[in-house]
Amino acid sequence: QGFFNSNGRGSFKIHDVIHDLAVWVAGPTYKRVYSSEGLEFEDDRIRHLFIEGDEGGPPMDLQYSRLIKMTKQLQSLVVNGRRHIRPCKLSLPHFKCLRVLGIRDLGLNEMPRIISKFITLRYLDLSGNNFRKLPDSITQLVNLTSLTLSNCTELQELPRGL
Repeated sequence: QGFFNSNGRGSFKIHDVIHDLAVWVAGPTYKRVYSSEGLEFEDDRIRHLFIEGDEGGPPMDLQYSRLIKMTKQLQSLVVNGRRHIRPCKLSLPHFKCLRVLGIRDLGLNEMPRIISKFITLRYLDLSGNNFRKLPDSITQLVNLTSLTLSNCTELQELPRGL
């Protein structure tokens, strides 16, 4: 048992103690919610938001109006769906400081166009979606250092210059 534990399928899980330490260090800047809870919280200190889809269905409607209030401070947004859900559409506000965006297992057929305007984005995880191709506009993300497309089984082509 170390800091990272293998799940036997080629990926690793962080040890619970390390996870708890990281959450404690992040303090009030980190918030994890489940789709059944909604985004009913008022805390302007949140910089990192993790939304987990519940077993019964897709992640909640992302409550655009609540997210729009977070556009100036949010640096990380991770939304995990459930692989078995029906395809959905996702609309996101224009986050000014977003560095990390994970929209995984949502069954998306196309990438939200607004993502190409997130010029501060460094890490983008689109895993488990149903894209056939990525838009050329993704090449405008000049600060992007990591693009994860695991389990995008429908993906047929990448944009030129990526």
